[in-house]
Amino acid sequence: IMRDYGGNAVNEQKEGEDAKFISAGDQNTVHNLSRRSETPPPQEPEADAVPPSPPPGEPSKLAVALASLTDLTARIEFQYARHLLMGKEHEIIKAKIETLKSLPVGIEAVREDLKQMEQED
Repeated sequence: IMRDYGGNAVNEQKEGEDAKFISAGDQNTVHNLSRRSETPPPQEPEADAVPPSPPPGEPSKLAVALASLTDLTARIEFQYARHLLMGKEHEIIKAKIETLKSLPVGIEAVREDLKQMEQED
């Protein structure tokens, strides 16, 4: 047994003319690598300790009623907003109609323009 520079024990093994130095720790590693490791047997999945939950049932009547209430509330709010928008559009159209009613019709509409054209000539 020899010692390397770190003070570890080293065995000298000769193979032909070449010398091989193997530390004591390396010998265990080489020995363990040369031994074939056994494959563990396949493991079967463990049975669940908790039973599976039952299939989902029908929703409660309270849940159905609340869902219907929420849906109807949203519909009413949308229709109310639409009603307000249509009311504003109706007011705009009424104002346009009043403006059109106040405009002159026929010859009265172009009479002033005709007078201006006659004065220019």
